[in-house]
Order: sequence, then C-alpha cells, then structure tokens
Amino acid sequence: MRRRTWFFPLALAACVMFAIEARSGDWDACKNDNPDVSIFGCTAIIDAGTDQSENIRNAHYLRGNAYYRKTEFGRAIADYSEVIALDPDYANAYVLRGTAYEQQGRKQKAVADYRKALALRPGNKTATKGLQRLAGASAGRATPAASSSFRHFANTDFAGALLKKIPAASAAACEAQCQANRQCAAFTFNGWNAACFLKSGVTAALLEPSSVSGLPAGADPPPKSTAAKSMVRYRGRVFPGEPSSAGASASFITCEARCEDDPHCVAFSYVKESRACRQFARAGEYSKDSGFDSGVKRQIEK
Repeated sequence: MRRRTWFFPLALAACVMFAIEARSGDWDACKNDNPDVSIFGCTAIIDAGTDQSENIRNAHYLRGNAYYRKTEFGRAIADYSEVIALDPDYANAYVLRGTAYEQQGRKQKAVADYRKALALRPGNKTATKGLQRLAGASAGRATPAASSSFRHFANTDFAGALLKKIPAASAAACEAQCQANRQCAAFTFNGWNAACFLKSGVTAALLEPSSVSGLPAGADPPPKSTAAKSMVRYRGRVFPGEPSSAGASASFITCEARCEDDPHCVAFSYVKESRACRQFARAGEYSKDSGFDSGVKRQIEK
C-alpha cells in the first residue's frame, strides 16, 4: 500500500508536466509561420478553453492571420470577430477584418471596420489607405486626396486659428474635409470624440494622445510647444490594444511616474489586481473598467 501511496502522486505529477509541455507546444505551433501548423496549434488552445481570456484572444488573432494567408477569408473574419468580442478596443482586428471583407467584395463592412480602426488608432496607414481605395472605387476614379498629400503627426494637436469643428469618423475623413476647404491649412482629428478641427493656420504642435494632426506635404511643420507636459488621471478606465511596454509596478503612482519619465510613453493603464503597468506609445479611446486606473501625458496651451 505504501508503494502505491507514493507512486500515485509521482504519476500524477508526470501527467501534469506532460500537459504543460503539450500546452507549450501548442503555442509554438500557433505562432508558426506555416498557416496549417498555426491553425492546428491555435485551435488546440481555443478548444481547450483553459487559458486566460487575453491568450484566447491572441490565439483567435493568430488563427485568423493563418486563415487569411490561406485566402480563407470567411474563417479569418470569424476569428477576428471573436477577437473583437473579447477585446472591442483591439484596433488591429478591425483593420484585418476590414481587409478580409474587402477581399470578399463586402465594401460597406470593410469601410465600417477601417473607420472603427482609425477611431481607435488614428493615422493607421492600412486603414487610411483602405478608406481611400474604397472611396476611389465607389466613385469610379481616383480620390482627389492622394495618400501622400498630407503629413500626419500622431499624438499631436495643432494650436492655431480654428475654421470650424465638424464630426468625422476618421483622420482620413477629416483630411478630406480640409482638402475641400480652400482656407484650411491644417487639421486635427480627435479620435476619442470623433471630431475634426479645421485650422486656417498653425502656431505650435502640442502633445495630445487623443489626436492626430495633418499638414500639406510641402508645408513646414510647426514648432513644438514649450508648454509643460502634465499627467491627467482617469480612474476606473483602461486603454485598449497592445502596450508598447509592460512590467510590474508597486503602485499606480510608480506606474504614472514611469510613463512621465519615458519620452515614448503617452498613456498608461495600471492593472490593480496584478500590479502591472502597461505603457502605450499610442492610445485608443479608453473604456470603463474598475480593475484599472489610467492616465495620459499631454500639453495644454495657455
């Protein structure tokens, strides 16, 4: 009986170790460049359903990419939709689902996804070019707004004389409004509020994570504002998407200080339970979540 008593835990431990190795192997397969291997590994992870929701999201995303490479666009769309259901502020899923819709000829759905992606990630080149391409196709000719006609400045608000403020779904749509107005010398698109600001002149460039601004390609960029940079807190809010860097942090205050000292960080989210600090080089619109506290770095013109 004693032999069986000590043998059973050892056998159980061996089974657990085998399961861990198998799970590690699934992730290696899921990340493989071969789409068939990737689909096999990601499917095993998804079907097991034992991973954290963030990892299940990543498995759907990677499997969607694999299906896309195999030109199985319907299945790719299904996986990207699962990603969005798990993380509705995940901009890349909207971009890639939009391209898959476009491959299927479903232009209206593609446009909707490109616009949503730009609301979350202002200045995204794939989404911007997709909107311009589809707008040109619907008109039967090239769009008057060439992709190279404006220079975009991410995380930037242009200070200057305001012509008018209008609603807009994307930076591309705001740019088109500026091109159509002879008095417009530049624009600022606020992605968090879907608002377009047309400017008759620009005096300075301010740090503003919610916005992307644009100037005609031949125009000289404005000087950077000398206004002090300040941290603005958003308690009970979380920023979407993949952080540019992440790590452990003892408190919200230390996470905030880390972002404040990092020239590449414009926003952060602090995970209360795990004490993790997520830093973002670009930030989509935040959402409510009591498990997080967040903040942004910005300049305010005085």
